[in-house]
Amino acid sequence: MPAVPTQILKPAYLAAFRANPHHPLRQALRDNDLIRWRPRSALRLYHCDGDQAVSPANADAALASFHAAGATQVQLFNPQPGAGHGDCSEPSLLAAKAWFDSLR
Repeated sequence: MPAVPTQILKPAYLAAFRANPHHPLRQALRDNDLIRWRPRSALRLYHCDGDQAVSPANADAALASFHAAGATQVQLFNPQPGAGHGDCSEPSLLAAKAWFDSLR
């Protein structure tokens, strides 16, 4: 995947997307937006602050959005401070499993 995701699109398609606020891809992106909702149950977000593949700012923005919407049971966890994307996956999965197991 290129550093600039729009580089995978054909120029004509990209121009149509940019010109049309109701473009099907734009609608699909809106439909897939997971921030503009309010969780009604406990939710944990896991990220490591050294991740360069997925910016930790995404998790911070999601948390702020959920809290702004009135969600009180949403928490953000950094299971291995400084870890990058690959090194974060295992501690995140293990922490999530431990949390799920605690809910039994």
